[in-house]
Amino acid sequence: VYTASIGPPNNFPSAGLPPAGDGNAFYFYNPLRVSRGAQEFLRVWGTRELKDNWRWGSMALNQSSINARETLKDINLDNDPFYDPMTYIAQIPGEQSVLDSLATQRNLAYFQLGVIYNENYKEYDLAANRLEFLLENEPAERLILPAKYNLYNIYEAQGNLQAQESIKNDILQNYSDSRYAAFIRNPESLQRDENSPEILYTSLYRKYEDQEYQVVIDGTNEYVSKFTGDPMVPKFELLKARAIARLMGLDAYEKALNHVAVTYPQSQEGQSAQSLINTTIPELKSLEFTADSLQTNYKLVYLIDKDSEQEITNLKTTMQTALSELNYNNLKISVDVYDVDQTFVVVHGLSDKSRALGFEELLRTNKKYKIDRDAFAMSAENYRIVQIKKTLRSFLDNY
Repeated sequence: VYTASIGPPNNFPSAGLPPAGDGNAFYFYNPLRVSRGAQEFLRVWGTRELKDNWRWGSMALNQSSINARETLKDINLDNDPFYDPMTYIAQIPGEQSVLDSLATQRNLAYFQLGVIYNENYKEYDLAANRLEFLLENEPAERLILPAKYNLYNIYEAQGNLQAQESIKNDILQNYSDSRYAAFIRNPESLQRDENSPEILYTSLYRKYEDQEYQVVIDGTNEYVSKFTGDPMVPKFELLKARAIARLMGLDAYEKALNHVAVTYPQSQEGQSAQSLINTTIPELKSLEFTADSLQTNYKLVYLIDKDSEQEITNLKTTMQTALSELNYNNLKISVDVYDVDQTFVVVHGLSDKSRALGFEELLRTNKKYKIDRDAFAMSAENYRIVQIKKTLRSFLDNY
């Protein structure tokens, strides 16, 4: 390999040739020593052209350049679009709608950078630079006021009182009814504002605990847009990801977490999302259904359309009455959201599958309860997997 680039080909025999006879002990008649000598020459001197003054540094050959020149000889530059500049010039966006979209993305990126430099790194000069650039380049209406309010705080941190006073007057005169103007007039109002992101987040979190997952998703979408740039936005996004998990399953949850991790990498929520992606998501993906015969904790599950609210209420009430009258005090009833369209009414605490199905038969045949609706039994572990992965159909078809 190496000897080919030292002088004309075949000047040196390769190491693979059989050695000369015993009498040929001279250096040039020992092929193995010749090969080693050639390699040592390359190590010390590099690739050199066989000509006078070969030791001069300027005589060293750049093998990659030689290979590149040889490759170029085989390329038809006139007819190959890969080497035609117009191939790439034609890909530069020219339509106004595309340019506007790029400008919108750039402005949002500059806004987010300004907030990150301000909130996370206290790099006030960089933060001011990004937000000032944003305001000079026709930003979306929803970004203007948050950008100005952030600049108001940045100028204060910089000690730039003249610029702070100017932007303060702008906000008070042109956005006098906004929450930002209220905060400037009275900073303590931030704690009492019923429409503050903190209060709204608390309200949404309660709805999350009440299984109103679609309400949470819709609400977070609204507030993320409304409070762009506020430190609470990553919290809304992570809450939304959790609601998506409960309503749409593991794959959608992973996608939502990735959005939080990529969009807010410096926030605590973004880092938490990345940690979940790295650790929890792989563990959840590895979950598999287990044979119910090996389990000791079962559930009896009724599947009902989510919109059939009265039917869900009636079923739950009837089952609670049955538990009370039959003294099944160790059993519990819950209504659990399954997905966007369906809800589970669940009896918890049954010790095995036969008892679960027996209880279903009792509720069906007892004249007092007459619950004439199909149900299925599954172990608590399999129920957990069904809820995490939204794989009810797979369970019913195979177990």
